[in-house]
Amino acid sequence: MKRHLLSIIIKAILILFIFIISLAYLIPIKSNIIAHIILSPIENKFRKKIEFNDPYIWIPGRIHLRDASIIDKGGRLYYCKTFNIRYNLIGLLSIKKEFSFNLSDIKLYQNVGLLDSVANMLVISIMPDVEFEEIKGVLQLRKDVVYIKDVYAYNEKMRIRGSGWINKDGLLNCDVNFSFSKDVTDMVPDAVKAVILKREGGGWMGIALKVGGNYKKPSLHITSETLKLNIIEGLFRND
Repeated sequence: MKRHLLSIIIKAILILFIFIISLAYLIPIKSNIIAHIILSPIENKFRKKIEFNDPYIWIPGRIHLRDASIIDKGGRLYYCKTFNIRYNLIGLLSIKKEFSFNLSDIKLYQNVGLLDSVANMLVISIMPDVEFEEIKGVLQLRKDVVYIKDVYAYNEKMRIRGSGWINKDGLLNCDVNFSFSKDVTDMVPDAVKAVILKREGGGWMGIALKVGGNYKKPSLHITSETLKLNIIEGLFRND
C-alpha cells in the first residue's frame, strides 16, 4: 500500500514538473530585471548597454525584445525593431557562454569602422544604406575573447557573411565576405572593380577579406591567390 502510494506521489511530481517545464516553454515572463540579468554577459564583454521595450523571456532559453538600442559612451550605436536571442540557461553559469541572435530592421547611428574601411578599399566616398533588414549569428563568450560565428547581414545593396573573434581590447581577427549589388559596384572605378571584385550571380559582385587590427579602424587584406584570380578575370572581362 505504501509503495503504491509512493509510486503515485512520484508520478504526480513528475507530471507536475513536466507541466511546469511545458508552461515555461509556452508562456513567457515579462520582466526587465530578468532580461537585463541574462543580457549582462553580452553587455559586459562588449562594454555596451542594451535598452529595450516589451521584454518577453522564455526561461529555457529565449528572449524577445522590441525597439532595442545598443549604446556606448558616444551614444546610440544601433537600433533594431526586434531583437531575438536564444541561450542555454545552464551555459550562462559556465566559462563558455553562447547566444544566437536575430535582429530585424537595423539602423546604424555611428560610423562603423569595417564599412568605412571597405568603402575606402573600393574607392567610394561612403558605403550606402547603413540599414539592414536582418543581422543574425552566434556569439560565444570566453574569458578574454568573444567568438563570432556564422554572422549574416543583408539589405537590398549589400550582403555580409563572416566569422572570427574579438578580444577585450577591441582587437579582432575575422574572415568576412562582402557582396554588392550593381547600385554599389557602379560607383566603384573600373580599374578597382576589375582587380578586387569577383562576379557573382544576379549581377552581384563580391570580395573575400581577412580583417584584423582594431574594430574602430580595422585593416583589410585580400589573399594573394584571390587577388591573382580577380586580376586574371578582370583582364578577360567583357562588360
